[in-house]
Amino acid sequence: MREAASHGLTVIRLQPQGKRLQITLQPCAFQALIDWLDAPAMRGVNAISLSVTGQPSRPGWVTVNHLLLERDDEG
Repeated sequence: MREAASHGLTVIRLQPQGKRLQITLQPCAFQALIDWLDAPAMRGVNAISLSVTGQPSRPGWVTVNHLLLERDDEG
């Protein structure tokens, strides 16, 4: 999860769910979240589920309610 930190994201919790991984993050800039999910280090990892809520007091920032990732079996 060093890649997340390099995008300014702070991982609070990692919870394995079989082939999947549920991640809890501190509130973050939405663009940083998208940049991380699109980063080369994340190639081969799919966001199965993503739910965010905007933070009215901080435009452009979101609370990640649910993020579930799964690694491709290919390669």
